[in-house]
Amino acid sequence: MNFEDSQTKTNLARAFAGECQGGARYQFIAQKAMQEGNKNIQMLFKTLAKNEMAHAKVFWQLISKHSNNEQNNIEIKAG
Repeated sequence: MNFEDSQTKTNLARAFAGECQGGARYQFIAQKAMQEGNKNIQMLFKTLAKNEMAHAKVFWQLISKHSNNEQNNIEIKAG
């Protein structure tokens, strides 16, 4: 199987992007909670953001491990 042209790589790339977007959204919510003085909510969403980024890292490591070349950017087409 050629990983570079596989559906597996596409799925991993989409999962990576989704986790990064989720992490960013949680960071934005944490900032808003901080502005509103909700420290417990802020800490909860900061933790969720860190978890999302940890998931993204796993997907990125899998992509990098199985790719023939260094991955700097991955084109993702998704709705």
